[in-house]
Amino acid sequence: MTITKLVLVLVCLLALPLETKEAKVTPLFSKDLADFPGKEGVMITVEYPPGSSDPIHRHNAHAFVYVLEGSIVMQVRGGKEVTLTPGETFYEGPDDVHVVGKNASQTKPAKFVVFLLRIKALPYWCRRTKSRIGPSGTAHTWRRNRPGRSCQRNGWQSYGRT
Repeated sequence: MTITKLVLVLVCLLALPLETKEAKVTPLFSKDLADFPGKEGVMITVEYPPGSSDPIHRHNAHAFVYVLEGSIVMQVRGGKEVTLTPGETFYEGPDDVHVVGKNASQTKPAKFVVFLLRIKALPYWCRRTKSRIGPSGTAHTWRRNRPGRSCQRNGWQSYGRT
């Protein structure tokens, strides 16, 4: 009886994920935009492993998403959650907070391309590192990052090159 329980415990432990399911981001192309000083266009691909999801974050850019493979779920604060399949698109503005970004499948990977129109001096995206309590006593998870300011103010952490 104890051997059966031990085998059952080992099987359960083997079923747990041994690695994190982080998205893989691959830079494809970037180009300074001569007609828009200080701005650049950047193209990246994002691959979500099965069950992968992003933390709440925001971009210092206009982000245009095009799904290549699989199915993803996206939502910005104040918007509706949408499930996208190959050939479908999604937009995030520089002031949007991306509250849901995940693979819709627990068994199949998903891949999408993103075109970012961004201020070159700012990082690609910022992730919230701590809550800020406002004057009303409520927790704020986001504060607008004015152009020219880094993500590191107000509890955000920078990711991507600056």
